[in-house]
Amino acid sequence: MNQEIANKPVSELTSAELKELMKETQRKENAAKAKKEAKYQATKNQLVNELVAKAIGIQEILKEFKAQGFDQLGAHYELMKEFGEVKSNHKGNFQLKSTDGEFKVEFSNHMIKEFDERAELAADHLNEFLAAHVKKRSEADYNMIKGFIEKKNDKFDVGLVGRLFQMENNYDHPSWKKAIDLFRASYVEVDSAQYIRFFKKNEQTGAYENINLNFASV
Repeated sequence: MNQEIANKPVSELTSAELKELMKETQRKENAAKAKKEAKYQATKNQLVNELVAKAIGIQEILKEFKAQGFDQLGAHYELMKEFGEVKSNHKGNFQLKSTDGEFKVEFSNHMIKEFDERAELAADHLNEFLAAHVKKRSEADYNMIKGFIEKKNDKFDVGLVGRLFQMENNYDHPSWKKAIDLFRASYVEVDSAQYIRFFKKNEQTGAYENINLNFASV
C-alpha cells in the first residue's frame, strides 16, 4: 500500500484510497490469523506426536513386562507343584505374597465357555415340546421358557439357559429332557484367558490395593 495513504488521516482519504486501506487492513488481519493458525497446528502436531510416541514406548514396556511376568510365574508354578503347594488337578489360580505381606501377586486362569452347535438342536427339541405341550396349557410359561433361548449377538445366553437347568424336573417329557441334556452337553470350553494382578498393602487400612496396569489386552 502507498505510504502516503497510510500516513493520511482517514477523513481525508478518497473512496478509492479508503478501499485500498481497508483491503490492506484485511490482508494484515488474514496474515495474522494464518500465522496464529499455523502456530496452533504446529503445537498440536508436536503434542500428538510426543504423546503417542510415549504411549507406544509404554505399551512396548508393558508387553515385555507381561511376557516376563507370565514366564516367571509359570516357572514358579512348576516349583509350587514340586514342593506340593498345589494339587495335581489344580486349575492354575494362585497368589503369592512377599514375606512381610507388603506386596501380593495374583495369577488367575479363566476358562471361556460357550454353547456349540448342539445347542441349536437342543433349541429345536425345546421348541417342539413347548408348542405341543406347554403353549395351550400356559401362555405365560411358554413365553417365559421361549425367552430363555432367545439369542444375544447370535449366541445363547449362559445365564438364561441356566434357568432351564433349574427347571429340569418341572416336566417329564422326552423332548424336554433331550433339550436339557443337549444344552448341558453343548456348553464347552472354547478358550482360556490368563490374568496377572499386582497389589500393595495400604499402610492405613491394611487392605491390598490394586496396582492398575491394565495390560490384559497388550
